Amino acid sequence: MNGIGNIAGKLAAKTNAVMSAQKRTAPMLLGRGISATSQPPAYFNKCHAFQAGSLGNFPYYWCDPNNLRFNLKTYKWISAGLKSNTSVVQLDRPFTNDYVQALSKVSYSLSLEDQARLEHARLNVLKQQGYLIKAWKDAFSEIPARAADAQPIDTIISIITQTWASPPTTFEQLQHSHDLNGLLNMTPASGISILPALVNYLNAVQSSYSLVNAATMSNGYVQNALNAAQYPASCNGAIETTDGLMRPAYVVSTPLEDILDGLNSTDKDRILTFKMSVVRSSLTECLVGMNSSVQDRVPIADFLNILTDDGKDLFSDKILTSPEPAEIEVTFMGLTTVYFGPAEFSQTTQKGWYWISPIKNAIENEGKDVSGFKFSPKPQIDFTKCGPFAFLTGVTISKKATLMIKSKSTLYDDIANTIKQLPSAQLKFLGMPVGADVVESGGHEINVTKHDEDESVAINLNPSQQILRDSLESTAFVLCVHTHYPLSE
Repeated sequence: MNGIGNIAGKLAAKTNAVMSAQKRTAPMLLGRGISATSQPPAYFNKCHAFQAGSLGNFPYYWCDPNNLRFNLKTYKWISAGLKSNTSVVQLDRPFTNDYVQALSKVSYSLSLEDQARLEHARLNVLKQQGYLIKAWKDAFSEIPARAADAQPIDTIISIITQTWASPPTTFEQLQHSHDLNGLLNMTPASGISILPALVNYLNAVQSSYSLVNAATMSNGYVQNALNAAQYPASCNGAIETTDGLMRPAYVVSTPLEDILDGLNSTDKDRILTFKMSVVRSSLTECLVGMNSSVQDRVPIADFLNILTDDGKDLFSDKILTSPEPAEIEVTFMGLTTVYFGPAEFSQTTQKGWYWISPIKNAIENEGKDVSGFKFSPKPQIDFTKCGPFAFLTGVTISKKATLMIKSKSTLYDDIANTIKQLPSAQLKFLGMPVGADVVESGGHEINVTKHDEDESVAINLNPSQQILRDSLESTAFVLCVHTHYPLSE
């Protein structure tokens, strides 16, 4: 893990401690519905270090209140898969890319033993069918008239279900009946002799159905889940995003009102303070230490920036010029965890798209002669924790932060006078803006205090009070993330 990754890891650990103290429980994602549980999955219990990329900070305003469409920016963020072989979690291409590649290679097939059983069952169906037709001819002297495209057995079953029962019944009800005599309450006297042959035929069909249906229905379910991921539509549970397009559904289980209340909260249990000691080690790098721990060497530009309107970095250009360490304290406020996940495929409603069991079973069945899901061929995907087959299930975020810096320097008077002339600045930490949703372009008000006795300067950056109204464009700084590797946990 590199220096920035180490700092992100320590920030995640600190965040874990704060959020654990709240004793909040993670909601479970059950299909498209949400229910709370006191025993969340194991992967909800730990938050991991995160490094933002091209998708930036988290767009927490996930639902457009005007039309209830899903915010496209939020959708792109939560639907992203994870990069492979990274020490810090990073977002990558959409998870559905790898999911579709894997599921499209899955099919249900029978073992050699079950194939032999099925063939035997089919032969027995033909045999019992012949016996039933013969019994009918013996009882009624002739096979009933039939339509041009109907087989004799179809005509016989139709007569039995429609005229031998009141009310009329179905072939499926015949198969599952435990009282055939009671169901066929209108059986003619001449038809009683046919009933034993009918029972044998029904049993034979049921025996073959169980094997045929296992493959046919399972493959049908896989295809429906795959279609929902590839061709999202309202009929398969897709959601509409703010660009008007239908996309494979994701569920945000944290209500928007709870997110807004949390981010704007001033509760002490939602505050995290992160203290560091920083000293410049070269023109472009600095050493960062926390609680007397081993120092991490990091690029200054990737660590902390205090940016003015003209693009200058006060931290690098002015503050971090002394050989003495600068004491830094970043306080994040309104810590809030947002939970989300893919909409699970329902075999009952045939909606949703995320169905991991067939892929998991295909991995377990590889090289085995068993009935079940198998790959054909096996996809070139690393399903372990080193690979990309993973996604986020939650983020802990903060919209507001304060920064306090105390720096000793012979140039403290010049530093103080320079910074005092600036009304505001933008704060970036670990490469991402903090508290940027404000009216002023700077975002943070600056206060400077000189201490002549020890030649030091204290700099405080506080969030501007002119916070913009929360909107679809609003984002929050990501402190850590919850991950899920569905095939390696």
